Amino acid sequence: MKILIIDDYEEVRTALQRMLEYENHETAECASAEIALKLLEAEKFPLIIVDLAMPGMSGLEFCHRVRADESLRDIYILVITGRSDLYSVKEAMLAGADDYMVKPFDLPTLSLRVIVAAQKLLLHDERNRLEQLSNDSNERFHQMANNITDVFWLREVGRDEIAYVSPAYETIWGREIASLCSNPDDWINSIHPEDRPKVAKSYEGVFNGEPFEQEYRILRPDSTVRWIYDRAFPVLDEDQQCYRFAGIATDITKFKEIVVQLKEAKTAAQQADQTKCRFLANMSHELRTPLNGIIGYGEMLQDQLSANGETKEKKYIDRVVGSGHRLMDLVNDLLELNSLDADTVSCQFSRFKVAHLLEKEIKPHLESLAAAKKLNTVVTVNANTGALFCDKTKIEQILFLLISNAVKFTPEKGEIKIHAELIKNVDRAVHANANMPSRVVDAIQATAASRKIPSAVLISVSDTGAGVGVEEHESIFNRFESGDQSYAREHFGSGIGLAIAKRLVEMHGGQIWVESAGREKGSTFKFLIPGFRNDGYSSNILAKKESDPR
Repeated sequence: MKILIIDDYEEVRTALQRMLEYENHETAECASAEIALKLLEAEKFPLIIVDLAMPGMSGLEFCHRVRADESLRDIYILVITGRSDLYSVKEAMLAGADDYMVKPFDLPTLSLRVIVAAQKLLLHDERNRLEQLSNDSNERFHQMANNITDVFWLREVGRDEIAYVSPAYETIWGREIASLCSNPDDWINSIHPEDRPKVAKSYEGVFNGEPFEQEYRILRPDSTVRWIYDRAFPVLDEDQQCYRFAGIATDITKFKEIVVQLKEAKTAAQQADQTKCRFLANMSHELRTPLNGIIGYGEMLQDQLSANGETKEKKYIDRVVGSGHRLMDLVNDLLELNSLDADTVSCQFSRFKVAHLLEKEIKPHLESLAAAKKLNTVVTVNANTGALFCDKTKIEQILFLLISNAVKFTPEKGEIKIHAELIKNVDRAVHANANMPSRVVDAIQATAASRKIPSAVLISVSDTGAGVGVEEHESIFNRFESGDQSYAREHFGSGIGLAIAKRLVEMHGGQIWVESAGREKGSTFKFLIPGFRNDGYSSNILAKKESDPR
């Protein structure tokens, strides 16, 4: 099946293409709804996967445009987004979407949605064909049904007989159609004994107008087992009375096998990750012991040599101690990331004022680091920012990591600014910020909607340093990623700091991103912690229990 993918985020388009092409689907992709509409003028796609939140024309407007075009109305539209609230689902469906899938998703989820889409498209075509049976279309119907790989079946209302079963029944069930037509109970008897009661109960409801959609196992005569995805719908006459049931049964054995393989692979990956975590924990201990000795004795030598001024020996030992500290920082960063990966890091929530944190604790730290390079520092906090109820130590750690990066990549006599403010309406602020990545937009809106709290605290760290290339705005938060290597080689660093900062922000239900016009144009790292009321107390359900006194 040909599928068109529309998403402004290249990594999402690439991931969808790989998953769909793995399932042998033909795909095309574009970065905007405007381009997609032009593409649809020249080419037809049965299925379109479109992102809900995109710059320019949104996914909602795209759905309206497609449904308004008579030639495009039969296209199946699957909307994807980070929002999971009922309002967004309703809004998308009213706009004309056929289905809705929340990010992030995996191959089994996407594969099943595409199967459902394909079958609904097939059911739509076959419903039209069934309505024309009375107009001498019986031959064309049989040609279609006989050539599909799924089992298409018809059953008359009020009569205990099968009106029609497509030839695929003999291939999938391994039984003769004539036997089923003469004895309709052969179908229910072929179902695995463990699945038979639920399928029989659900099928009885079809005669009362209830929907039928089941996954079950069948036992073939050769003792092999097949997984079946079966669904049925009523066929209505001119008086809107049900006179027949039509259904389609799909062999999903391969899909089920993939699911099992994915689960086994996930289990193996988790076991490997646990082994890695144990290895890093042991290695960090083995590295820290000799490093502490090297640094300790080195500092003792520094003190002794300081009395002789700047000698050659003093410079050598300074390099030894400096290298020891950098290696210790790397070990500490690896251990921190290892703890985050192993989910052994927890948050200790407390109430603190944002202004006090930035001006009394963060500002002195910033000034001490900036002094060596004669950097100008500015720390500002909006008056209405108030207090937070979250893990103060983690917030400090995030800021220390961002400040360290800013000082490292800002040339002498440059400037570093830290600013904090209360965002009273997250949704409005998100739409007003054109520089915010779609990943961040979807995640923030989903979090704010699920907690029904519109406000948040935004903290930014700006510098006049090396800047970040536009193509690196997302990848720079990946572990061991230091951006442009020509810049990274000029500075010491493990490429772990921003990955740790991102994980710590996400532990608070927040998001972090970078805004930069490019290299040599400075950068601003921003992180937003959603779920805070205007009085400054956190309403984050992870931050405090109902019994916490206030």
